[in-house]
Amino acid sequence: MDFAAMQGRIRHYDLDMPDGTRHAAAGLALSRRCDLLVAVAQGAGEANAVQRAALVFLETEEMKQWMAATLDGR
Repeated sequence: MDFAAMQGRIRHYDLDMPDGTRHAAAGLALSRRCDLLVAVAQGAGEANAVQRAALVFLETEEMKQWMAATLDGR
């Protein structure tokens, strides 16, 4: 997957919560040069919906600017 000039992977997880409910999670690992960014999203919906919501959030201009500034050490 390519995202905000970074390459990475997404993995889905099914979580059995202590109260017996099931939740979905998505783990995203993105790298650029020697830098790594990891994000985790968790929700009560299906894994694909959780992934889409996380990507929509990460694709906002504010998040792209924050990621670039953080990875560039600014």
